Amino acid sequence: MSGECSGKSSVRGKCNMAVQVLDCTLRDGGYVNNWEFGKQAIGSILEKLNGAGIDIVECGFLTSAPRGEDCSLFSDPRQIEPLLPQRGRQAMFVAMIAMGEGEISPDQLPLRQEGGLEGIRLTFHREDTERAICWAREIQQRGYRVFLQPVGTAFYRDLDLLRLVERVNSLSPFAFYIVDTLGSMYRNQVSRQFHLIDENMAPGIRLGFHGHNNLQLAFSNAQTIASIQTKRDVILDSSVYGMGRGAGNLPTELITRYINRNIQSRYQVALVMDIYDEYIAFLRREYEWGYTMAYHIAAVHACHPNYAAYLLNKQTLTMTDIESILRSIPQQHRVEFDRELVRQLYRRYQSKQIDDSKAVEELSDLIRGRHLLVLAPGQSLRTRETQVLEFIRRRSPFVIAVNFADPKFQVEACFVSNHK
Repeated sequence: MSGECSGKSSVRGKCNMAVQVLDCTLRDGGYVNNWEFGKQAIGSILEKLNGAGIDIVECGFLTSAPRGEDCSLFSDPRQIEPLLPQRGRQAMFVAMIAMGEGEISPDQLPLRQEGGLEGIRLTFHREDTERAICWAREIQQRGYRVFLQPVGTAFYRDLDLLRLVERVNSLSPFAFYIVDTLGSMYRNQVSRQFHLIDENMAPGIRLGFHGHNNLQLAFSNAQTIASIQTKRDVILDSSVYGMGRGAGNLPTELITRYINRNIQSRYQVALVMDIYDEYIAFLRREYEWGYTMAYHIAAVHACHPNYAAYLLNKQTLTMTDIESILRSIPQQHRVEFDRELVRQLYRRYQSKQIDDSKAVEELSDLIRGRHLLVLAPGQSLRTRETQVLEFIRRRSPFVIAVNFADPKFQVEACFVSNHK
C-alpha cells in the first residue's frame, strides 16, 4: 500500500488506497475516566490531534444524557463546534451514536453545518440492524458522513455478514467496520474477514478496523490490515496510549509511527506524545487499563471484558478460578455483559461443599488442653502488639491467624478464607 496512493488525502476524495488513522481517545478512552477530561483538555486534545495530522478524530458520544461541558458527552453536534480547531483544520471530526446506550435519534440532529461536525459513527447490535440502516439513511439526509459499526463482527457467520454488506452497499456509507469488540480475533481471522468484506462491498466504501488489546494483538492486527493489497481506503481506530475500557485499544503513537516508517511519513507523533504527557499520564496513575491475564482469558473464551473485571474486583479468585467461571457462562450470554448472571455463577463457584470432618478432628487434637488465641489483621493488632506477645509468652496458646501470617507471633495455624 506504499507509493503515490498511500497518503492521507483520500479523506478529501483525492486518492485511493490510503491507510488512515481515526483517533477515539475522547470517546472510547472516556470509559476509563467517565469522559471527564475537562473542557480545556478536550479542546486541546482535538487541536493537537489535528496538528499531528490524524485523519479522523472522534470527539465523543452523542447521547441523551450529557453531563456538562467538562465531559466528552454531547446532546447536539453544535455543542462540539466551539471546541474544534478554528484554523488550519486538516482532520475530519466525527462523533458516535451508540444504539442502546442512551443514544439520541437522527431526528434530533440538526442539518450539518460547514465547519462543524462532519461525520457520525453509528454502532449497533445485530438485532438492531434494520433500525440502524434506517437511522444511517436519515443521518445521511441531514448531511453527515456515516460510519457503520456492527458490534462484534467476529461473531457473524459468513452468510450473515454478506447479507449485511449487501444492505451496506445499498446505503453507500462513508465507511463500514470490522469490530473486534472482545479483542478475541487472531491475524488469520482478521484477514479472512477483511477479504470477505473487501470482495463483496461496493468500491467507494472505506473499510475500517476497530480492535481491542485483550490478546495484545491490536497493533499486529492493524499492521496485517495495513499490508493487505486493496483498492479501497482503510481506516484504523486507535487512542492515545491505547486508552480504553478493559484491555484498551490500539495506541495512536504506535500505529502513526509505524505508518510513518513503513508507508508514508505524514504524522507528527511528537504531538501525540504531548497529549500523553499533558492529559493521559496522570490518568494512568489513577486508573488502570491495558493487557491483563484476566482480560486475556475473557478474550480466549469470547466473553465480554466486564465479566473479567467483575471477577477481578472480588479479589478472591485465582486466574484458574476466573477461567472456570467464564467457561461456565452460556454461549448466548458471553458477548453481552450480564451482571446478575455472573453474580450467580460466582456465588455458586464459591459455595462448594467440602467434607472437612478430618480437618476438624486434627485441629481438635492440636488445640485440646491449650488456650486458644485467634489473631486477625487490623489496627488493634498493631497497637496492642506488646500485650499480644506477652500473652503468647506467658500462656503458650495455640495461635491461629486469619488471612495473614507473621513469624513474630509464632502462628501455628492459618485460616484462609480467600482462595487467591
